[in-house]
Amino acid sequence: MVGDPGPRERGEGRSPLRRPGRVRSDQVTGRTWGAKGRTPVVRRTGNRFSVYAMSAISTRGRMHFMVFTGSFDATIMCRFLARLVGHFDRKVHLIVDRHPAHRSKTVRAWLAEHNDEVELHFLPSYSPELNPDELVNADLKRSSPPTPTGPGTRPNSPRNP
Repeated sequence: MVGDPGPRERGEGRSPLRRPGRVRSDQVTGRTWGAKGRTPVVRRTGNRFSVYAMSAISTRGRMHFMVFTGSFDATIMCRFLARLVGHFDRKVHLIVDRHPAHRSKTVRAWLAEHNDEVELHFLPSYSPELNPDELVNADLKRSSPPTPTGPGTRPNSPRNP
């Protein structure tokens, strides 16, 4: 869903940016205790899932977002665009990176049908420093519980003997 269910933003000059971010269900969520010299074991269900969030930041600092599961593709992008333009009375100018979904035929066709509602502007390749929405992703990662680190906790990492 788009994150701002409030009244439509009227007359706001817009140039929002968007980018999907991910949060996993198996992230470490807190601390535990154990007997001295024995490593505590935290049991989990093993049912992992990921939740993705995509956001747009308006020129006035308002954030619009959509949460989804599955992979980010042109269908998701078109659904996000449709929800985003519903919040504004004027044409939306959306600055995006060069993700393949942004440049797909499906998105280009959708944009051609909604030319009077939204226009995409592309950032230069390999320029995350120009995308303020990267700060949203960084904040999300900082505020999420830490993931386990150390030997044996990541794919292809050396294991303890």
